[in-house]
Amino acid sequence: MKRRDFLITCGAFASLQAIQFGSFAAGHKTMRRIWHLMDLNKSIFEKYLGENFTLTNESGEMLEMSLAHVDDADTRTQSNAPTIDSYSITFEMQSDRPFDQGMFTVTHPELGEFTAFGVSIITKNPKIRHYQFIFNQITE
Repeated sequence: MKRRDFLITCGAFASLQAIQFGSFAAGHKTMRRIWHLMDLNKSIFEKYLGENFTLTNESGEMLEMSLAHVDDADTRTQSNAPTIDSYSITFEMQSDRPFDQGMFTVTHPELGEFTAFGVSIITKNPKIRHYQFIFNQITE
């Protein structure tokens, strides 16, 4: 399987597994937008740097974290390969309670929500937790 086909297949599979169909889900008092991962981009997240988000793991446990970083990811492609837009977002919280890596529903009152795979990143301070999500999108 070619790399391009692999990326497209993985992206489609992740979309089907992680994103609910429809563009809105009922919240408690307001409608909340549910984002498809391919519709998100770095500039959307940059608007919310320093703001609080709720991360909910697959078991339904919730943690509130602030968006600490939005960074370009290092991408190296071959000359005949499609262009890939890669970036990462990193959330931070003060806690000694870790979440395992896995699928998270990430919610913000204004932005809405999306579901993606996140990993815990070890920091020098055991009381601070970082969770990172990396996005790779073919832009051709």
